[in-house]
Amino acid sequence: MKFKTKLILWLIFILLLVIAIPIISSKIFQRDKCALAFQQGYGECCYGISGCQNCFYVNPVPIANKSICNVNETCNTNPMIEQHNALVNTITCECNHFNYNQTNKKLKNDIERLYKIMTNEDKEAKDICSSGIMTMVKYNY
Repeated sequence: MKFKTKLILWLIFILLLVIAIPIISSKIFQRDKCALAFQQGYGECCYGISGCQNCFYVNPVPIANKSICNVNETCNTNPMIEQHNALVNTITCECNHFNYNQTNKKLKNDIERLYKIMTNEDKEAKDICSSGIMTMVKYNY
């Protein structure tokens, strides 16, 4: 083959790699849905495992909810409040499923990870679940 043909084939191969690697890596290494939502500035973010999943929208979304808005009124949610409340709900639920006598490493790690997101403090799940719940307060609108 001529040099020009080889060069064109190599350029096509490199172009295919540049296109294929991000697509393949995103399928292999799933990005955290919340990190992606915060990075893009919109989207749904969910926390929790063991049937304790709580979600919120990163971008303010208009909602009609009698517990948040006045009757027959639509108002915008506050993503920071929504995130905090989702974290409190999730940690509370997961702590209710947390058994001190059994080792459920996945649940333990999730409680500790979520508490760190909320407070920026490292604590053990047993400490969070035994005393931390009383200090976690949900925000009201």
